Amino acid sequence: MNEAELAERIAARMSRALRDLDPKITARLRRARTDALNSRWAPQRVPRLAGAAAHAAPYGWHWLTDHRLRVSLAALVFAVLTLTTWRSTQVPPPSAGDIDARLLSSDLPIQAYVDNTFAKWINASSDN
Repeated sequence: MNEAELAERIAARMSRALRDLDPKITARLRRARTDALNSRWAPQRVPRLAGAAAHAAPYGWHWLTDHRLRVSLAALVFAVLTLTTWRSTQVPPPSAGDIDARLLSSDLPIQAYVDNTFAKWINASSDN
């Protein structure tokens, strides 16, 4: 069975099924189809650029006149600029060497950095 025969069989079955339907249903279907065809959008003319660039418009300049594309491009540029600005204002986290140097160069004695309670906890837990 080729494509044309299949199409004929489908059309015949649909016609038989249509005859079996209630006339009110077929009238509603016909009205819905007519409304759908009437509400179809008509092709719109794209505004062309004036002057010498108007000759290039049929070859690819028409996308510049689409406002959705312009808004999307503006949003993309805004997002990239915002992200770049935000990233440039971020302070990188200090490295472990920087933290150690700050701790050792402070005025606190070295005993302040030693956790004596941790050693006591280790000894107490090992005694059990």
